Amino acid sequence: MDTGLKLSIIAAMGKNDRAIGLNGKLPSWRLKNDLGRFVNLTKHHTLVVGRKTHDSILEKLGHPLKDRKTIVVSRQPNYRPGEGCILASSWPEALVGAWGQGEVFVIGGVEIYSLALPLTSKMYFTMVDGQFSADAFFPEFNLQDWGVVGDKLCGGDENNSHPHRFLDLERKSPLPIFVNLSNARDEEQKLVMANILARGICPFCPEHLPRFHKKPIIKESLRCILTENQWPYENTRVHLMIITKKHLEGLSDIDADTWREVLELAQWAEREYGIEGGGFNLRFGNTFVNGATVNHLHFQLATANITDKTDPNYKKVRFSISP
Repeated sequence: MDTGLKLSIIAAMGKNDRAIGLNGKLPSWRLKNDLGRFVNLTKHHTLVVGRKTHDSILEKLGHPLKDRKTIVVSRQPNYRPGEGCILASSWPEALVGAWGQGEVFVIGGVEIYSLALPLTSKMYFTMVDGQFSADAFFPEFNLQDWGVVGDKLCGGDENNSHPHRFLDLERKSPLPIFVNLSNARDEEQKLVMANILARGICPFCPEHLPRFHKKPIIKESLRCILTENQWPYENTRVHLMIITKKHLEGLSDIDADTWREVLELAQWAEREYGIEGGGFNLRFGNTFVNGATVNHLHFQLATANITDKTDPNYKKVRFSISP
């Protein structure tokens, strides 16, 4: 089953000031417990890491982390992250790689942690007692949004230079995800959806539509707009969308006035575009069930470009509601 996006952050930090690094390396602690926990949690999972943090791993180990798929985020197009690693030129591109991979661990550094925090569901912290020289600090976050699901105190010993605490946090409320990358029809659409995902917004709500939807509004009513589909189905002559202005997701959200305006816009389009016949489709609810890329009620109105089955170029228009 497609898991969508399931990001977890893992980090060791100073308990008092969230110190996580100095000169591209960990602060002065030495914690065998933390290393073992990191291995146990991340082995056979996908990791997302920034280039500088990845370089520090390569410098220390001489190779990328084994038994993991590592997505390295770097703006350097010629950067070579090493065998078994995937280069992502941006955070949205990293999200494309992380989508559908089960629990994905974000392992640093500061900028990547900052980008990941709004989309993260769980955080695994090692809180280290002591004062440490540092030039890198874990980003601030609102602790009220998180619940403790794991808490273990560990003392110092010959293998662990400082007392420390394993603290696992889980977000109290599910994250609203308004797009589904699995249902994108090509790589361009998938990357656009990942950009939207990174911002945590609904691209069909009126305040965001002009930024991400590159087709003009053809006609609008009080509650709905009519526009072209930016990624039309194959073999269509006309492919339009009617989008509700209010953020709606389920059938029970639609009132009678909205239904009436949807029908009026569809009838207008039928006349305006000379549509002799076609399909009128509404996807609603869970995008992992209905095949939509955006979790905001929208109607698809389409007609085929070739309807003569004897034409050698004739192809059916796929107009489904399956993922």
